[in-house]
Order: sequence, then structure tokens, then C-alpha cells
Amino acid sequence: MITSICPTFFWPKEQFLHFKNYIKGCIIGLSFGDDPQNMYHFMLYAKWDDVGLLHKFQMAAAKLFSHPDGMITADSTDFPKKRGNSAGAARQYCGASGQKAICQASVMAGYGSIFGHCLFDFFL
Repeated sequence: MITSICPTFFWPKEQFLHFKNYIKGCIIGLSFGDDPQNMYHFMLYAKWDDVGLLHKFQMAAAKLFSHPDGMITADSTDFPKKRGNSAGAARQYCGASGQKAICQASVMAGYGSIFGHCLFDFFL
């Protein structure tokens, strides 16, 4: 799936290699050597077309996982936060901690079929 993502969504083009390495590491749990600053810098400062990339991923996932008995799922997910300065973060019931706390709420949409499952979209 990663190889089907077009490097045109990244500026400069070399950022695409960092993206591929980051995703591969997330999938198989690799560390990125002794200096994680390169990946941190990529995730924080790299310019990339997130809307175009998400659309490309959704089209590839639809081809890969599509099945008549497939199912769309929607789920709210809460992330505890130390401070309330993140988008959507406020003092509210947090499912992750089971109590009222400062957390960031999001809604995620996924798709699953006999061919596999994936996260399709999200909203904070």
C-alpha cells in the first residue's frame, strides 16, 4: 500500500522517503537509529498534501478491501492531555481514563471486510 502512494504529495520530494520510513517503522515497530530528530523534524515541519494523500489512500483501500459484506465503523476516541491547548481538548469525560479529565476527543471512521480493515477518516 505504501508503494502506491505518490511522492507528489510531499515537498521537497525527499520528504517522501522519510514518510515511507516513518510508516514502515510504525508498522513493524522499528526505531529510527540513534537520532530520532530526523523523523521528528519530518513530522513537525515537512510540507505535504494531507488531503490529497488521504484521498489517494482511501481510493487504494477501497480497491484492496472492498467487499459486498464490508462494514463501515464509526468510533469516538479520547486522548488524555496534560494541558487543554490542543484542538478539541477540554475537561470532559475521557473514555481512556474512565473519568472527567482534560482530553482531546475525536471521531474515527473505518472500514472492514474479509480482506482486512483500515482507518478511513478522522475528525478532531
